[in-house]
Amino acid sequence: MTSQSKEKKTPQRRQHPLILNFPFLHPEMESADLLEDLPEEVLFLDPGINENGSGRIWRPSNLPLSEELAKIFLRESASFALERGRSVGALKAAAMTGDDFYSQTVYSIQSKLTGGAEPRREDPAVRSQQTLLLAWQHEEQTLEIRNIQQGIDDGFAHLEQSLGVGDGEDLDELFGVRAAMAAPEQDQVVAWSGILEAVLFFLPESTALLSRHQDVTDALTDIASCSEEALTELQASDLLRSTARKTGARIIHAPGWKLMGKTRCPEHKPWLAQPRFMLLPASGNDLREDASS
Repeated sequence: MTSQSKEKKTPQRRQHPLILNFPFLHPEMESADLLEDLPEEVLFLDPGINENGSGRIWRPSNLPLSEELAKIFLRESASFALERGRSVGALKAAAMTGDDFYSQTVYSIQSKLTGGAEPRREDPAVRSQQTLLLAWQHEEQTLEIRNIQQGIDDGFAHLEQSLGVGDGEDLDELFGVRAAMAAPEQDQVVAWSGILEAVLFFLPESTALLSRHQDVTDALTDIASCSEEALTELQASDLLRSTARKTGARIIHAPGWKLMGKTRCPEHKPWLAQPRFMLLPASGNDLREDASS
């Protein structure tokens, strides 16, 4: 296999510093307008499963699970959920913490994760990657549902055109059928704060996050923006400043635990004590609704 063909399959890795979009891991989860406005230097984190090799994808070099094990984990979490006959989304979230996930799934991956040693499920690196994998898979399913819904809408639009149905006509009966066929919305598997905790575990010190997610912005309203003097003192990168100008964003700088809305840093999660840069909309006019709504 040539090096060129390998490059097409390998997610692109950029030199630090980086700007990562948050909380979505798929570019397609963002609205088309927002995605078009994002500067090319803003990338999306790959939790070790993305095979598309998009130029906007960045994969951490310190992920503990290989791509093969990542796929097995997602397959087994889905099997665990289906075996229990409950909400797939809820059980996927529970799979990260439940011991029975490792002992009772049809194809247990505990031995592959541990290599015969003590279980690694308490390893924060493993847990963080699993969190991101579950969030990634939820986005995949959301995108599939969107495609199905788009197909339904396109089909009804074609039907209306064929029937000569115009705007303002009584379409209650037709819309009733459409509503019955509408794809159901999915519950969020992992909250944005949980995704943030996992992202920060793998985030290089010089990497900043950019978010226009409504819930994230609302939660961080009380954190003051950095002044020019503060940015100079903190040795903020030229890339950070440039991206803020391009996007009209304000820059905040705070420990990870504070960005998550906690009152102090958990003792067993020291990586959350590291101060981080984040770019947020500078005004209410820049806020957007959750792209999954």
